[in-house]
Amino acid sequence: MQQATEAVRATQTTITPRTFLDDLNAIMASGAFTDPDQQATDDEPVIGEMTDYERALHTLSRSCEVEQRELIARNFNGLGEYVGEERHDRTIRQIKSLKERGEIVMGLLWTSIRDRLHDTIHGAADHTSIGIRQGFKVVLMFDEEDCLGSLLGPILRIRI
Repeated sequence: MQQATEAVRATQTTITPRTFLDDLNAIMASGAFTDPDQQATDDEPVIGEMTDYERALHTLSRSCEVEQRELIARNFNGLGEYVGEERHDRTIRQIKSLKERGEIVMGLLWTSIRDRLHDTIHGAADHTSIGIRQGFKVVLMFDEEDCLGSLLGPILRIRI
């Protein structure tokens, strides 16, 4: 993660601010991808692996989270009171911007995975969602309560 974060920060200059594509290209060039934290369980069948593009998107999203946490830690005390040196509204805008950027990046990641593995995802019965796991694996996820609830819900609402 450190190497990826450094690659992203290296794209920042004082003359021209970095862009989303600058950050993505820096991560792709460095090859320093951040592996997802969770391991796949026995109940999560692996249906594919993330491409380098998807790995870079995941890494960029994690980098946004790290930057956001660092800004918060640097500018707010444990009670949530602002203690930063820059103007409060500027810091809040930076935090919101990083949050939005991370959400957009994750949207691109999930769109890429769903498009690429469309037939496999939709060919699998009874899965409730997909996930990414250590080793850059894409897995099917099954939520037994959700499946049971969706089957029993209409039955339980019937009044005799």
